[in-house]
Amino acid sequence: MKSVNIDWPLWPALILRLCLLLSLALSPSACASIPQGPLASAGLKNFDRVDSRLYRGAQPDENGYTRLAVMGVRTVVNLRMPGDGDPEEERRVRAAGMDYYSLPMHGYKAPTHEQLEKVLKLIGGVSSPVFVHCRRGADRTGTVVACYRIRHDGWAVAQALAEAESHGMSWVQFGMKHFVRHFSTQSTPLSLQQLSDCSPESM
Repeated sequence: MKSVNIDWPLWPALILRLCLLLSLALSPSACASIPQGPLASAGLKNFDRVDSRLYRGAQPDENGYTRLAVMGVRTVVNLRMPGDGDPEEERRVRAAGMDYYSLPMHGYKAPTHEQLEKVLKLIGGVSSPVFVHCRRGADRTGTVVACYRIRHDGWAVAQALAEAESHGMSWVQFGMKHFVRHFSTQSTPLSLQQLSDCSPESM
């Protein structure tokens, strides 16, 4: 049998290249693309109507807040972490005549059950229609809407995740997808007192 000579000094370079490719695949930039959707030109990327109470989308620009108000949206729920978004969002939302809530969720790991229950309780209890968004309107928003579909609309998990993926939920969001798969059997509704912790006055 003919022996194969391996140039061992090449292996560190190959390993380094593989590590680089893996880090790029798992980095925020790997899932940075924002689906445009029908209202992208109006400042509302990845926008969609879930039902008569709920809309979803990516981070609006300044024109997007105005468009939401014109559409009749009454409440905006921001899922982004503090300091990670539009610093003028609350002012712009309120200037457009809408209520504003900040319910932060981490962008690269699953929410806690308390965080998710708080958002769902909020959606069901505030002035509607409600617009929920994160940065891309895909991962955190996708998780919230998928759980809303399972509980409110009685959707199967596979159907709810398929919709989330159609709106751009990243393949690397294993934690969020796992959360959705097990949400229906691990839900614990919050009390009204817990809901009051995220009222506009406490923002």
